[in-house]
Amino acid sequence: MSEEQEDYDAGTGEVAEPLSVKATNGVHKPKYWNRVEAIEGEGGPDYELAFFNAQSEIDAMIGADRSNPAFKSRYATLAGLLERVRPILTKHRLTIKQFPGRVHRLGLDSGAKQTFLPICTKLTHVDSGQCETFIWEMPLIKVDPQAIGSAATYGRRYAIVG
Repeated sequence: MSEEQEDYDAGTGEVAEPLSVKATNGVHKPKYWNRVEAIEGEGGPDYELAFFNAQSEIDAMIGADRSNPAFKSRYATLAGLLERVRPILTKHRLTIKQFPGRVHRLGLDSGAKQTFLPICTKLTHVDSGQCETFIWEMPLIKVDPQAIGSAATYGRRYAIVG
């Protein structure tokens, strides 16, 4: 990968401040992030205990609740995942927040660029405020509302089960 990274506004086509600088408050990060990276918080003892207890109650395999006739397969919807996970997180005083970041392009060694939509997932322990935030970079084949919405939903699902 090259060192080139641009934060790209799909609506205007403008390039803004590098995402790695904004997301990490100036702390040096590689220009090409791993697919999932903790960017904020290191948890803490209260968070870790609550997360451990919640994780011990969440099934390793969450069943599919929807069919996809085009691929003759079944999958777990975002709503189905949240329906199963949120009550357990709440019981252990954990909140989950998920939101998309800004679409950006990363340069490859070949000179080509890949466009990504970062999905941020933040888990916070309510009582202590200890938290972790993770980014899941979702590649975009095209940049339009349908593609961005689809990538955001997939990314949120992957972040919950990953």
